Amino acid sequence: MTVTSRNPLEDTPPMDLFEPSDSEEAITTATAVLAWVERLVQGEG
Repeated sequence: MTVTSRNPLEDTPPMDLFEPSDSEEAITTATAVLAWVERLVQGEG
């Protein structure tokens, strides 16, 4: 997602390249990564 939105291959705006489900998936993934990092910082990982 980041490559396509930061370096578009066409004149299509990045907001037109993704569906709402893409943002939901990105938020879910980011939330899981943050939880993992928090566990590492607390010494549980």
